[in-house]
Amino acid sequence: MAMIVLTDNRCTDVPRGRASAVEGLRAGRLDCALFLEDQVDHPDLLAERIAGQPLVLLCSPSHPLAGRERPATWRELAQESFFLHEQGCSYSDWFAQRLLAVAGTQPRLTRFGSIEAARACVAAGLGLTVLPHANVAESLRDGRLTAVPGPALPDVSVHLARHRRRHPSRATRAVAAQVVRHFSV
Repeated sequence: MAMIVLTDNRCTDVPRGRASAVEGLRAGRLDCALFLEDQVDHPDLLAERIAGQPLVLLCSPSHPLAGRERPATWRELAQESFFLHEQGCSYSDWFAQRLLAVAGTQPRLTRFGSIEAARACVAAGLGLTVLPHANVAESLRDGRLTAVPGPALPDVSVHLARHRRRHPSRATRAVAAQVVRHFSV
């Protein structure tokens, strides 16, 4: 999942799917992109891991798991409905596999190409999701979503990527340096 991009010397915070971000970088429509993935393996891209981002298990404030003191177990979670990011997203795929591995359960998994769609379904009380903290910090602050205590979740890597054969402009280098500093704090 790509998080921000720099294009035409403008920075936009438009979540895109991995394929869209890779194609944008390859076609020259994007100068750089942040990927929240374990690895960014593409022959046309140079990617540098710049940080880790904690994953957060989320529900609406009205969900029965909200405000619970005892952490939810994998067995309890596997009985819930989940709205996850698209297949091919490393952290969503890992989480789905973990839920599906719970014997005797059939979790309900819906996949979206849009993080906003998953957040909206969860905020409406339709189920749960797992997303990187950077994608939900505002929703947690304003109370639209609530963190659910549960099993320990791994961090997801943050990679800054650009096209291998394109020399970054001064503006792209300046934005990249600021992004790296932001995640270093």
